[in-house]
Amino acid sequence: MERLTSVEGLEEKLMRDRYANLFFINDLALFPGSDIAVYRIGGLYALNYRNDGMCLFSDGDFDLGEAKAFLDGQDFHTLMGEGSLMKAFIPLYAGSRVLERDMLALDRNDLKAVDRGYDTRLLDSVQDILSVKELYHEIPEFDCPPPTLEQARAEAGRSDTLYCGTFVNGQLVSTAALSAICAKSAMVTGVATREGWRNRGCASHTLSRLASAGFSQLGLDYVCLWYSDETALAVYRKLGFRSVARFTSITMRRTQE
Repeated sequence: MERLTSVEGLEEKLMRDRYANLFFINDLALFPGSDIAVYRIGGLYALNYRNDGMCLFSDGDFDLGEAKAFLDGQDFHTLMGEGSLMKAFIPLYAGSRVLERDMLALDRNDLKAVDRGYDTRLLDSVQDILSVKELYHEIPEFDCPPPTLEQARAEAGRSDTLYCGTFVNGQLVSTAALSAICAKSAMVTGVATREGWRNRGCASHTLSRLASAGFSQLGLDYVCLWYSDETALAVYRKLGFRSVARFTSITMRRTQE
């Protein structure tokens, strides 16, 4: 095992699959720094971000036992990486929560803009964010607690998140956000539509405006998202999103052997 003091050339390797390695690439942009540590175990690279997320990338053969011994000595909450690589690690963490998700991506030149004529704008005020959190709280699937003014104030001041919302008669009926915003990419999160306004084109209209803002105002090259609903998938496909990667995360309790 080697802790790297230089990561020259590593980003070029990661960019061979810029979607599956999205979080490794984004976190690597902060290197060097006290929050970031990068290791090499044979042909396996591991990036530890704030003792929270451990991203893995393989560029060659590595010894799984050696990798497990290294990981057992690290402090992290979630282990993540490209799906085929992560298959070897899932049995090592029995009892942990495993999420295997398909990632969709939209490149800036592939956006198929949708305009339904709704009143849609970017959200940046404390009251805007409070309205977003209230909408999330009303939707059972989000399982969000009641919002607080302090939470809204903190969210409104973040530079790594961008919210967009659609309004009807002054009421927020649909919202979506870009999070983990970096120089070239971001994740689409929090796509939500108020009950009673679904299947009216609100979500596609909101997300279209959000993606357009990401490309034109933030200069992003692409945005990515995960989906778990076939109805939502149809919306994303309509806008130009395509399947790009299988992503796996192992979260919570680690079982030591």
